[in-house]
Amino acid sequence: MMQYHYLGNTGLSVSNLSLGTMAFGRWIDEQESDRIIDLAPDSGINVTDAVSAATGSGTKN
Repeated sequence: MMQYHYLGNTGLSVSNLSLGTMAFGRWIDEQESDRIIDLAPDSGINVTDAVSAATGSGTKN
């Protein structure tokens, strides 16, 4: 069963798990990406991480 938590004082309830989409269009084709996105709410997921790219550790030399 999915667990939810409130996001600060906003009243928004967010799922413990989020759907990461970084691989969509890169390693996962559009048809499969659409299928996964369609299934997420049925699984209780209501948060999507749509970052365009993850880069390094965030530190600079």
